[in-house]
Amino acid sequence: MSDTDALLPAPGRGQYDRQVPRQRRQAVQRARLLSATAVVLASEPAPSVASVIRVAGVGRNSFYEYFDHFEHARDALFVELERWLIDALRAAEQSVRTPVEAFRSLAAAWFTLATEHPAQWLALSGVAPTDTRPVSLAGIVFADALERAVSGFARRGVIARPPDRVRAMLVAAAAEALARPLARAALASSGERRSNALERARTLLVDTSVRLLH
Repeated sequence: MSDTDALLPAPGRGQYDRQVPRQRRQAVQRARLLSATAVVLASEPAPSVASVIRVAGVGRNSFYEYFDHFEHARDALFVELERWLIDALRAAEQSVRTPVEAFRSLAAAWFTLATEHPAQWLALSGVAPTDTRPVSLAGIVFADALERAVSGFARRGVIARPPDRVRAMLVAAAAEALARPLARAALASSGERRSNALERARTLLVDTSVRLLH
C-alpha cells in the first residue's frame, strides 16, 4: 500500500512529469485516490466522493475515471488493505524461532502499522464486526496470523496446544482496542513529535499483547 503522505495531494496543474509512462501515471493516480479514501474513512463521519477528491487534490472527473461511486472506491481500498496487512504480518513471521518471538514480532508489526500508517489501519479496522465476524476485517487478519503461528509451532512439536480460534479472536479484539487510540493520535500529529510520543506506548502495548497470548 502506497504511503499516504507521499501521494497527497496531487501535483498542481502542469506539474506532472510527462516523461512517466501513461500506465504508471494512471496507477499512481488510482493509488492516490485510494489513499485519499483511506484518509476520509479514518477521519470523517460521512465520507463521500467530494471529500475524497478534496483530500486527493484532483477533480471529480479524475475520480470517475477509476471508480463508479464512493462505495466502489471503498471496496477497492479494502481489498488492497487486506492484502497489505496480510503481507506485513507474514513478513513479521519470518526468521522467528520461538512462539514468544513470533507473538512479539506480530504484535510489533500490528502496532507499527497502526502508528506509521494510521489512515490505512483505521480504515480497515473500521469495517464493522458482524454476527459471524466479532472483530473488524483487520482483526480477522491478525487473528489468522496468530493462529497460523501457533499451528506452525504445534506441527513442529515446539508447543503442545493446537490453535484456539476463540483465544486468537479475543487477543485480536484487545489488540484492536489498544491500537485504535494510538492510530488516532498518530493521524492527528506528524513528524518527530508523533514518533517520540507513540514509541513508548507502542512498546508497552507489544508487551501487553504478548502476555495475553500466553
